[in-house]
Order: sequence, then structure tokens, then C-alpha cells
Amino acid sequence: MENQNTLSFVEFIKKFYPQYEIDDENSEVINSISLWVKKDPEFEKSGEYFLEKGILLMGTVGTGKSNMFIILQNYMERYLKSPYAFRREVVWAFTSEFNKRGYESLNNQNTGNCYYDELCMIDVRTNFPNKEEASYYGGKLFIGEELIMMRSDSFKFHGFQTHFTTNATREELMNIYGERAYSRLTEMCNFFTLVGKDRRGGKPYIVTDRNQPAKKVEMSEWDKRRIEQENKSVIEQAYANYLNDVSTDEKVLSVLYMSMRAYGVVIIEDADMEVIVADVTQKYVPSMLGYKASASEQKQAKQTAVWEQSKRRAVIQYFEKLKNAGAKSIFGMVSVDVEQVSKALSKEMNVKTKEKEESSK
Repeated sequence: MENQNTLSFVEFIKKFYPQYEIDDENSEVINSISLWVKKDPEFEKSGEYFLEKGILLMGTVGTGKSNMFIILQNYMERYLKSPYAFRREVVWAFTSEFNKRGYESLNNQNTGNCYYDELCMIDVRTNFPNKEEASYYGGKLFIGEELIMMRSDSFKFHGFQTHFTTNATREELMNIYGERAYSRLTEMCNFFTLVGKDRRGGKPYIVTDRNQPAKKVEMSEWDKRRIEQENKSVIEQAYANYLNDVSTDEKVLSVLYMSMRAYGVVIIEDADMEVIVADVTQKYVPSMLGYKASASEQKQAKQTAVWEQSKRRAVIQYFEKLKNAGAKSIFGMVSVDVEQVSKALSKEMNVKTKEKEESSK
């Protein structure tokens, strides 16, 4: 049960960040986010918002979107120590590394709860988010769109929440990223809009963490082991299905690829990539988008299809190598039941804690 003395998000702002002005133009949004943090059923009363989803905060320049998320991050991570705490990334900051290493540069973006700042940061001169435009096999793509597609799978299959702030409107997000990415964005995020004046004028806004303790809360060894074992369990089950000729959903295979890379899966060779590109090009039909798409949207959709198929093929190739070698298990786990694994780990951690307490007496 929540401590009655625990400050709400609104109270936390007023006490520790009084320089963040709460007024008629932002109070409704802040109060809604306060309900979301508390997992209060009142948040879902309208039928428009859902507690499982993340937050997408829209608004014009200077309305306080990024500052609100900085405060929210401190509130959830350091004050509440919430399991729903999140890390922060900037969307366009991935562009440079992506141009060097391709999708490998996004490998660690499919896990954990995360907030992405400056989604679709449009250049006023070109009306496009030029800073997040990257190159892939001679084609162009937007980093924001790729993150949306990746995080959508993480939300569906693992429940990880994703948050965004953007200066773009709903229409601009749809037009630039396409209907497929926009649809997934609405599926995993609650949309809120901040309106009003540019709050950056006048007195400078300086984020000061007055909340104690100031040290960043690190993930416990228990949580690290639990997450690792649960991820391995999911992979083990997929391999068991493969050995028994039970089909695995293609989307699941795509998510598995990212997890398995941490355990030594070799990236697909360039020669195989050429085969995949040829295969997708031959089978790709523009109508698969479900609407009349522009040439640019068709090209981006095809590139996404190539990426997804390459991940699936990499997983199947890895499974096939293990099968040919006679392997009955990947990690030697007797059980692939996530609940049983968690119970076993919990029992182990309780024993160690008890031993530590007894030794300290």
C-alpha cells in the first residue's frame, strides 16, 4: 500500500521544482500524469487513456515538455523508486552511429522503459526532421520511425513502456512517419498536448535535484538476474517450439533477435542480406501498407521488411545450427516456465539474504 505521506507528482513539483510554473494551461495534463504514475483507475475513466501505455507529450516550442519529463524521471526513479522508472534518450542523437553501424546501433533500445526526447524535430526550413534522417543500403529512413517500430514490439511482447516528447502535431507525425508507425504510436502511448506561451523567456529554468537521496538508484542484482532468466526462458521456449516443429510468430522472432545477440548470435552475413533484399523486392507489394502510399513510404516500408526478415532469418539459422549439433537446450535450463524461474530465483535470494543476516549477528 502506498504511504499516505508520499507526495503526488503535482505536490513533488511544487515542493522541489517551484520554478516549474503550474497554471491553467498545463495543470490538467500534470494532474492526468499524476494519476498515471499512481496507477489510479481514475486515469482510465474516460476510456481514452490506459495505465499500461506510455506518455506522448506534444506541444509547441517552450511549453515545458522536456522539463516535465526530467522532473517525472527524478520523481519515479529517485523518489518513488518505481519499477516503471525510465531512462532518457534523444531521438536524433542515434543518427550518426546508425550511419556507421546500421541497425546494430539500436540493439540496446528494445529493453527497459525509455523516454525519447525530440521525436520528429522538424526543421522549419524543410518541414522534415533532417537531423534524424539516416542512410541504409543507399536508402533513407527516419530514426524516429525505426524506434517506434522497435519499441512497439517491446511493448506488445514484454510490456516495456515508451514515452516521447515532440513539437510535431498528430498530422505531421502521420505524414512523416507513415500510417503504420503512427498507428503503433497510438497503440503504445497516451497522447497529451501542452499549450500556452513559451516558458523559456524571463527567469532561467535550472533543474536542481533537491530531492534526497540524490544518488541514482541502480538495478538490484535480483532484478538483473530475474530479467536475464526470464529473457532466457522466452528464448528457450522458442527453441523448444522449433525442435517440435511448432511455428513461432514472426514478430516474436524479430524481438528474440535483439535478446539473443546478447548471448552470442552472429549477425547475418552480407551475402545473405543480398538474398533477403532480392526476396523482399520480388514479393513486396505496395498495397501491403493498407492505403495508397507515396514512393517514399513504399521505400521505407520495404526497408523495414528487409530488416525484419533479416532478424527472423538470423534466429532460424541459429536454431538450425543448434539442432544440427544435437542441442536440446540453449542455456541448459530444465524449465522454461517464467513463473517457475522467478519463484526459484526468489527462493535463492531469500536464502542468501537470511545467511547474510545470520553472519552479521
